[in-house]
Amino acid sequence: VWMRDAFFHNGNLASLEDVLDPQRMEPDYVPTGFKPATVETMAVKGHPFGMDISAKEKEALLAYLKSL
Repeated sequence: VWMRDAFFHNGNLASLEDVLDPQRMEPDYVPTGFKPATVETMAVKGHPFGMDISAKEKEALLAYLKSL
């Protein structure tokens, strides 16, 4: 999983950290992966799992996902 270069069906997010970042749900978020040429900022919604876990839990989850 850690070697992937884009996440979600349209490649809007470039890293696992970005997938778990609650800021990506906000309309002023700057996608780290693909975004349409005419778009500066946009919410990357969908799959909100893991948004409300602690920093320690997020670190452990990322370590696990990167081991796959």
